[in-house]
Amino acid sequence: MTGAMPMTTGRRVILILGVPVALAVLAAGSYDVAAQTYQVGYRVHLSIPASGRRARVSVDNADASVRPGTGSRIVVDGTLRGSLARPAFSSRPTATGLALHSSCRLGFEGSCTMTLDISVPGGVPVAVTDTNGDLTVSGLSGQVALSDGSGDITASGLSGSIRLSDDSGDIAVTGLAGTDVTGAEGSGDITLTFTRVPHRVDVTAATGDITLILPRGPTAYRVAASSGSGGVSDALKQRPSSPDIIVARCGSGDVSIGY
Repeated sequence: MTGAMPMTTGRRVILILGVPVALAVLAAGSYDVAAQTYQVGYRVHLSIPASGRRARVSVDNADASVRPGTGSRIVVDGTLRGSLARPAFSSRPTATGLALHSSCRLGFEGSCTMTLDISVPGGVPVAVTDTNGDLTVSGLSGQVALSDGSGDITASGLSGSIRLSDDSGDIAVTGLAGTDVTGAEGSGDITLTFTRVPHRVDVTAATGDITLILPRGPTAYRVAASSGSGGVSDALKQRPSSPDIIVARCGSGDVSIGY
């Protein structure tokens, strides 16, 4: 018969350190199982008139998709789902639109999914901001302003006067028919693909690459492109007196302009 192993100082240290670690691993595993099993959520629906002949929507802590609607109202349909606890949601009418706030009660990363589908009246100036979440936009025209604090801006089919701003995340727009386009990026890439010749483009990225793709044709541009730390590639036809202007500045990253 084998005798009991003596309790040495080293074994005592292993027991003292190992037991809390083992309990923490078990607790984390139990939380993951419970979080996946006990999902609670609900849907929201809002419809308010857009006053002042413009539509402004601010979103907090949710992914938002925005498109033009058929009427004169701002309509919101959302799905909010969380692990173990329902996410919080509130709304507040503003002078020209709607402020939407959502938050995860537990606060653990990945424990909530909050998505909002928003339609805005067509033909009026539109401004949409999202402080924390991805912003997906399609089909807006006229005066359009999109901004995001932390998340990507992905858009298609925009036309008119376009303003884009993102503190941390990528900006990517396809099917862009904007005549006057400005973009500012704090940390991330800017990629704009045009379907018609713009009159003026002015984009700036502090950290990230800039890619501008213009439609092929006879148009010559007046181009000013620079990068503090990166390469610059410009394949456009150019004429110093052209009324069509392209400005692209990058602090740290590459600038690529072509067809």
